[in-house]
Amino acid sequence: MKQQNTYRFFDVIVAILLLIILLPVILISIIISLIELRMSPFYTQQRGLSIDGKLFTIYKIRTVDEKPTGHETIERRFLQSPSLIEKVPMFCKILRITGFDELPQLINVLKGEMSIVGPRPLDLFDLQFIKDHHPELDKMRMELKSKSGILGLWQLYGKRELGAKNLLEWDLCYEKNMNVFLDVRIILNTLFHFLSINKSKEDSIFTKKS
Repeated sequence: MKQQNTYRFFDVIVAILLLIILLPVILISIIISLIELRMSPFYTQQRGLSIDGKLFTIYKIRTVDEKPTGHETIERRFLQSPSLIEKVPMFCKILRITGFDELPQLINVLKGEMSIVGPRPLDLFDLQFIKDHHPELDKMRMELKSKSGILGLWQLYGKRELGAKNLLEWDLCYEKNMNVFLDVRIILNTLFHFLSINKSKEDSIFTKKS
């Protein structure tokens, strides 16, 4: 219980500080979305750690033009969004590249639905994919105790092309070693990556066993 209270305190303080510091960025991102897409700049989606576990509504800034074009059938793969290049206006692409469209998830943190750092929350397609194609991984993922995170080890070092097993390995690695100091290191490493400091996705703060 004491550890949970420490994490909650850490999440709330960091989320409030980030919301204050990044408020101008959030407002500019909302204006960009509103002008380029001409619809509500806010986007919600059901996500979670397991399709049979507790799902929650994640908040994002809309970056994709969802108006129908007549050719909407695009094959979807695990952890891979459909090709949306032609549906993302120029400045909205910048929001996606920088991750500014994810900043409203700080509200999820304040509501207690997410943590600043934790396992990656998946949308319903990816959760169903794991359940249908990797039931053993789905069962292990259901046993994760930590909250979904905006940032995390997979977000830093994971590889989409390696699929569900790679995702679970990083999520389990985080949960096994989780503490506030690790969260701080992940936040700093994320900042370094964002600023294009010489770090590759293969560099890990853990030595993973093969």
